[in-house]
Amino acid sequence: MDDKTKNALKTGCITALLFTAMLAVVPVALFLGVFSPPSAPPRNPRAAAYHEFASNQAQLVIVRDYLAGLPYTDLSIHHTAERGTMWRGGVGAIAISDDAVSGAVQALFYNGFRNISRRGNAISFTRWTRRNLGVGITYGMGRGVVGSSCILFLTRLEPMQVGGGERWYYYEADFNVYRLRRE
Repeated sequence: MDDKTKNALKTGCITALLFTAMLAVVPVALFLGVFSPPSAPPRNPRAAAYHEFASNQAQLVIVRDYLAGLPYTDLSIHHTAERGTMWRGGVGAIAISDDAVSGAVQALFYNGFRNISRRGNAISFTRWTRRNLGVGITYGMGRGVVGSSCILFLTRLEPMQVGGGERWYYYEADFNVYRLRRE
């Protein structure tokens, strides 16, 4: 065998060995949660929600104040929507008229938030999603109670201790748990 054939054989063996090692390592890493999709909830989502609130508080407040001042109670802004656009049930697309708000929305989406909505007296910022599960932060407006009429499939709602007496909550919405509780 000449040197060229030996080098090709060595390269092929090394490639096969690396490929086999990856086939063994990647499933184990996925199982252990080393690699998780960016929108999947972390192992301790409540603690992570406090971190997300602290990291994004300025943007959350800008968007909250804007949505709270609108006369609509059924709005949604999704991370895949056209920039500067929100959706109102039964009407369709509505432009966000304030550039600072549009910038704050884009910053929240850049930082991993998936959806922003206003239903009833709640303004919700969904941070993590997975199949039938949504986890995030919500703000309760006025004196009304934030409940399942404001957040679809609500299964957990806890006040956040963020100071200032504001009504921020950590929430989980899980369709499967909600369905089982209703049966």
